[in-house]
Amino acid sequence: MLMKCYFLRLIEYLSLVFMVFIVPTSTFTKFTNIKGNIKGDISYINNDITLKRSIIAMRCDDTMTMSKLTSKLVNDIDIDIDDIDIDIDIDNPNPSPTVDLLGPINTPTVWSYFNNLTTTDTANLGQGFPDTPPPKFLTDSLKETIDSGYAIHQYTNPNGHPPLVKELMKRYSLHLHQPLTPSNVAITVGASQALYLSLRTIVTPGSEVIIFEPFFDLYVNQVKLCGGKPRFVPLKLEGGRWNVDEDELAAALSPKTSCLILNSPHNPTGKVFTYSEQLAISLAILPYPSVKVLSDEVYKYIIHSPPPLPPSAPSTTVPGHTHFASLPGMYPRTITISSCGKTFSATGWQVGWAVGPSSLIGPVQQVLPQVQFCACSLAQDALARALPQADGPYEDEDGEVWDDYYVYLRERYRSKRDLLAKALEEAGFDVPDYGGGGGGGGFGCVWCEWNLAR
Repeated sequence: MLMKCYFLRLIEYLSLVFMVFIVPTSTFTKFTNIKGNIKGDISYINNDITLKRSIIAMRCDDTMTMSKLTSKLVNDIDIDIDDIDIDIDIDNPNPSPTVDLLGPINTPTVWSYFNNLTTTDTANLGQGFPDTPPPKFLTDSLKETIDSGYAIHQYTNPNGHPPLVKELMKRYSLHLHQPLTPSNVAITVGASQALYLSLRTIVTPGSEVIIFEPFFDLYVNQVKLCGGKPRFVPLKLEGGRWNVDEDELAAALSPKTSCLILNSPHNPTGKVFTYSEQLAISLAILPYPSVKVLSDEVYKYIIHSPPPLPPSAPSTTVPGHTHFASLPGMYPRTITISSCGKTFSATGWQVGWAVGPSSLIGPVQQVLPQVQFCACSLAQDALARALPQADGPYEDEDGEVWDDYYVYLRERYRSKRDLLAKALEEAGFDVPDYGGGGGGGGFGCVWCEWNLAR
């Protein structure tokens, strides 16, 4: 039997050599009635004015003999693809175990409907990027970076460009009330990569990930790609406010839970999770020590309606925003995720980061260079130059001077909120009273509920 296998393999190679190097192109006219199993990839090489030479890697079974094959070759045979047996799953022509994890991905989403309704006469309120240019100090910083020398145009540290890491360490030490080192920061290609790599290092196949509903659709697909199972906890719309149902959350948590994703300000509702709500979430996960939290905070600087803080809450560095990792006992089990895109109207820069204890950030740093060696060196360096400038007085396009860029940004979103709310009310919509204590922010300027009575 072993000799037979070697003999059949020899026939394969001799056949291929014969077809490619001995038989002239003009003799390839037609394959017909060849018995046996001919499988493989067919590649057409356009190196002849009128003909294409085909190279076929064939696997012969014991019903195909050399004499049958050569008799076909010498009879001026052409290749007819219909006569070749190639195993292809018509329903799934490109099978991929990774893509299969996503399940059906061509079903319409709410964004599909938004895009289909968008015309030149309408405004798309569902778009995922700002419609204003970046501040001048940011673009000036990029110009300075580009002209700063040879080195910045090359790779930087895979864990993050050192000047930017240093800047983020300084800021998040204040945000989270924790002393930080480079082992606590990982710079990624946008917040999406920070989220995916964090999930990849936390989620085990079959474990469950808590996601508040409605949600940013990327969360679900990333959880699936990591082999996890999304477990949804619906937010309840009550009196124009989205509220966390603590009973629903408690029922969803179990020993199977590996992670909870918290997004505040929330996409797509604009909800700001209050200090009290986040504290309740932290208490709910305490009985499950293996549960980690991914706190997605990319919209924190555009909270247009900061909710009031209770007297017991610690001071915050961002008006209206509570960093989940700053809550009692939550730093060791939380990865805080953010980016520069929404804050500085520079979503194309794709600079994001993950901040947390070295026990959680270390695995992310290990995986990072295996996925992409580093985020863009130029963008990282420019952002490191720009961040300190954002903290100082900012002059807007109209010449008005603000205490800092973030104060200006909040006021700009507040004025947009008021403009939109006024138009919606005139059109018959009810708009929440953001001064009532719930707060609001994020990219979604306002949540509107249709008043059926009107």
